[in-house]
Amino acid sequence: NALRVAIQACPVLSENGCLFSKPNTAEELRQTLIQIPPSHFNKNNSLFRNALQFFRRSSVIEGESINKVIEEFSGEFVNTEFDSRTQETTISSTDSLSSSEIPTLSDDSSSSEDELLLSTIRLSDALKKGTSEAHEAAENVHFVKNFIKGDIDRDMYADLILSLYYVYETLEKELDNKAPDHFCACHFPEDLARKETLVEDVEFWHGDDYFAKPHSMSPATRDYVERLKWISRTEPLLLLSHAYTRYLGDLSGGKFLARVARRAMKLQGGDGLAFYTFENIPSEKAFKDMYREALDDLPLSTQQIEALVREANVAFLLNMRLFEELDVKSNCLSSVRPLTEVLRFKPQKTLKELMFPKEGTDASEECPFLRRKKEQSSNTVLQQQNSSSGARCPWPFVFFHDPITGLRDYQTWVLVGILLSWFWCSYIQ
Repeated sequence: NALRVAIQACPVLSENGCLFSKPNTAEELRQTLIQIPPSHFNKNNSLFRNALQFFRRSSVIEGESINKVIEEFSGEFVNTEFDSRTQETTISSTDSLSSSEIPTLSDDSSSSEDELLLSTIRLSDALKKGTSEAHEAAENVHFVKNFIKGDIDRDMYADLILSLYYVYETLEKELDNKAPDHFCACHFPEDLARKETLVEDVEFWHGDDYFAKPHSMSPATRDYVERLKWISRTEPLLLLSHAYTRYLGDLSGGKFLARVARRAMKLQGGDGLAFYTFENIPSEKAFKDMYREALDDLPLSTQQIEALVREANVAFLLNMRLFEELDVKSNCLSSVRPLTEVLRFKPQKTLKELMFPKEGTDASEECPFLRRKKEQSSNTVLQQQNSSSGARCPWPFVFFHDPITGLRDYQTWVLVGILLSWFWCSYIQ
């Protein structure tokens, strides 16, 4: 019960799950405790003490090693709180819980072979595969689908530009503050910065005096901005997930979206579309390749890559909430998905399962495009089997889906002979 309350009470634990679910060695435990604020080790923090007691009791790590590591961070805390009597008292309070209610630790201690396999994972590949479903879902939001078709409401687009301004203003401020210390090699403000282009677009859509007047952001935009500020304070590395999601998305589809918007809203030149222009990037493809190489060169642990992939999915969902908010305004949607649903996102697969899927993966977990391709292959094999066994589509209907088989039928050549005879008699003689 204490562990459950501790998880609910701590913002980090409630969003990321229990930090003690992964440590299987003393060194992994040490790295986990480094992430915890020193104030948590205070003797008055009974929730955290009880959570540590539960972990000590149920961990696979040898007890003496646990005490040694914890003592490095909490001093006499070990001696006063982790004696045998305290353990018995603490654990007895969980006796009334069913086995399904007691938190369990992950027992998938990676073998050296698994660790070697995971060490070959490239961050760019993990981000691409790990966000593919969220990417597809974002493209199927009503506003986005209409945008691509050229059905764009000018007022809704103006609101989108305003939301993007607030997002990029915060993102680029936090990146300038934290990126140099955490992922300097992936920080390209001179090439990628969008704030100034968005200022230009906001003034086009909302008037030159917009920033001189009182202004505010929408609820979904505020949630997005607060998320960026929060991870900048608590886990700055995760800002990289948002930079990847926004900037590479802008580079990949920016020119196409600009053409669609210009045509649909009958804009002249680049008026109101400065956001999509990257003046310092002559080749989007070359820059994206270079950016992905920079991502792959970052010295990251498997846990850090997993965290970045998860946060990239959160970034996609936060962007979807911006689009959903516009759909609500245009009466195409009843409500925006709850923020709690976004922040509690958990990937269905581990990094190993994602990057190295096992053969015989359940169809419900497969990529829909891969599943469709397999189904088409199965249909082709089935047609060939039916053809060889005599069970096949009758002539002449076979020409609609298998003309080669139709050409082998004698009826086809009888018809060809009749047509040639008619042509000879009618026109040649």
